[in-house]
Amino acid sequence: MMKLDNFVGMMTGHFDNKDQFNKMQAEGKTYPYAEHVNTICNDKINNLPEDFKGKFVVEESYYEINGKRHASPHLFLITEIEQGILLSSYEIPKGEDKNTFSYDSMKNVDYIQTLGKVFQQFSGSIGKHGS
Repeated sequence: MMKLDNFVGMMTGHFDNKDQFNKMQAEGKTYPYAEHVNTICNDKINNLPEDFKGKFVVEESYYEINGKRHASPHLFLITEIEQGILLSSYEIPKGEDKNTFSYDSMKNVDYIQTLGKVFQQFSGSIGKHGS
């Protein structure tokens, strides 16, 4: 669980590329401004098994270029497996607007309804740090 906690701790929060964006702008280059808000949302998943150790995360990604802003939200489940960390990407829950989905707008959803809608998985190790 140490790897999971370390990984989730590194990837949750509010991030942006403001420094990189400002540098590119100063160089006269067109470059998108990106903002990411990653929030654990297990509190909005009903009926999680008592021994459930994974973390569901809403990733809110916003990109702006030439004054136009675009949202790209995602729902992930992060679990720890023997080989490291497994990141599973889920469909946005039914009834949610895929263009405006966020942690704040997310309605409670049942675990069984959410489970089974994985459409991509990524795995890897976060290294020996925190092992």
